[in-house]
Amino acid sequence: MAITENPNPLFSMDGDTPRYVDRIAQPQIYDAESQLIRGTMSFSYDKLRELDPSYTGYTQIFVLRMPQFMTAVANGKLVKDYADYYPGAQEEAQRHCKNLKALIELGSTSYSGTPDLTMNTTEVNTGFSERSYPAPTYSAYDGKSFTIRCLETRGEPLRRALEYYINGITDANVKATLLHGATEEDGKTPMEPTLPNYTAAIMIVQTDQTLRNIQDISIWNSVLLATSAERSQLDWENGSIDIVQPTDVQMTGVYMPDCRNPEIDKLAMKLLGMRLRLYKRYRDMSADDIGTKYWSTSGGAY
Repeated sequence: MAITENPNPLFSMDGDTPRYVDRIAQPQIYDAESQLIRGTMSFSYDKLRELDPSYTGYTQIFVLRMPQFMTAVANGKLVKDYADYYPGAQEEAQRHCKNLKALIELGSTSYSGTPDLTMNTTEVNTGFSERSYPAPTYSAYDGKSFTIRCLETRGEPLRRALEYYINGITDANVKATLLHGATEEDGKTPMEPTLPNYTAAIMIVQTDQTLRNIQDISIWNSVLLATSAERSQLDWENGSIDIVQPTDVQMTGVYMPDCRNPEIDKLAMKLLGMRLRLYKRYRDMSADDIGTKYWSTSGGAY
């Protein structure tokens, strides 16, 4: 079913580019006349806006690139006769690719792990310990891991997709990297276990409270989607029945901070515009959105 465009004019599209989506305006300039530490508020137009708060919790996650070995198998690029050896290999890869991408992007309930910018220092020794002083050496966004909490649904598609991914990189039974029989673009040569073939790329876009103005863009490159697939939901205790809680998926990668690159801005705005098509009021929903074709208005037997 095709996704219809959000009729809200604030979220309208001009081709691939959202009409009203952009980077957030430059922050307020503070000076000696600022009211930040005043005992009373100033209600002038310029001074009152200095107190505009910054919002968190408006974050969109986009998977820019899935692991190449998974997409290769999903597209039918398998070692010759592998389909006979492993019936349904292509269909299984397609299922896991779609489920994993959808659950990370749309089934995520939290994201954490953006590294802080830290300046490192070293002590300059002048001969007396009390007279040494710190001097800056280098700064870094020091962090390699982040966490995305994802919903788990009936049939455990998240756990199964993560196990498929991990077993593709290093098979738990054979103890070797098989990549599920994936081949290179020629469809013949077995795929090599190189970084671009088993890592992903993820973009984190944070907006202000309008959902339209981008506050920050983070990109994680060379991402290992998981190093473990949690199975605690398989534990059992007599007399206890519960639902599977959202799963924390621990990922590792190389962090690329917001660099205000025009190409990245353009891509983020395009992806954000595609996502905003899903945000609709009830009154704007189509018959397919509401599901009216499944309603029965006739009498008689059901």
